[in-house]
Amino acid sequence: MTNLNGTWLGTYWQRGNPTRFELTLVQGGNSISGRIKDDNALGEASMVGEVVGRSL
Repeated sequence: MTNLNGTWLGTYWQRGNPTRFELTLVQGGNSISGRIKDDNALGEASMVGEVVGRSL
C-alpha cells in the first residue's frame, strides 16, 4: 500500500479559472483523514476516508 501522508499542492479548474489548493493527509493503516485549503471563498474543508485497494 502506498503511503499518502504529507502535504500535497495542486490546482483545479472551475469555469475556466484555476484555483490552487493545499491538502494535508494523515494515514494510519487503511484509515485516512486530512484538511483541504484553497484560495476560493469556501476556504477549508476536512475529509475522512478509507483506503481500499487503489481507491480512497
